[in-house]
Amino acid sequence: MGGGHNRQRLDDLVQTARWNNSRRGVTGALIFDGTWFVQVLEGAPDAVLPLFGRIEEDERHTGVSLIQITEIGLRCFDFWSMIWAKISSRDLASFEHYLVNGEFRPDLMNGFEMFAFMCQLAAGHA
Repeated sequence: MGGGHNRQRLDDLVQTARWNNSRRGVTGALIFDGTWFVQVLEGAPDAVLPLFGRIEEDERHTGVSLIQITEIGLRCFDFWSMIWAKISSRDLASFEHYLVNGEFRPDLMNGFEMFAFMCQLAAGHA
């Protein structure tokens, strides 16, 4: 999303994502730390890939990067059509092994690291 990350806009976007994901059998998580948005989507490829395409084309999203597509055995976010958390530096402090020089740098993480981080973070926000 472009500048001015309005909380109400984010909440509205997440509500729409939850409704749409639920209809499509997609689950996932979205976090925002004040700088980075990171999202994990889980589901059948014929549901997730078109969804990601719409995210890429949405003018509210800029600098979208796909880190990894992989098949998983069990969903990590099975109970959430979209869990959403705005995380603080205090939240991140307990995930020190994922930080680079004390900073959250998802651009330097691989897909497996990101997925593990998101699963652990979501479990703490459940």
